[in-house]
Amino acid sequence: MNKKFWFASKTYGWGWTPSSWQGWIILLMFIFYEVAIASLIGKSFDSRAGITTFLFLTTIGVSVLISICYRFGEVPTWRWGNKTQPKRSR
Repeated sequence: MNKKFWFASKTYGWGWTPSSWQGWIILLMFIFYEVAIASLIGKSFDSRAGITTFLFLTTIGVSVLISICYRFGEVPTWRWGNKTQPKRSR
């Protein structure tokens, strides 16, 4: 079974990057969500409750994004680049 991933593993480090239009839509939805909660809370950033609410809603958004990446992405592993290329000598 040839499964197309929405998120590909990054070449360097740990994590994902969008690799299909579905992945880009999910990422744009996350950005829209963050902008929306920032604009809705907007003026209450002066208070401790506003900042706490923003951080709580951001934590929920990031948790949902990571769970979607796990579900529809490659298995994340720490990578040091493309191992198939020969190393350059100095």
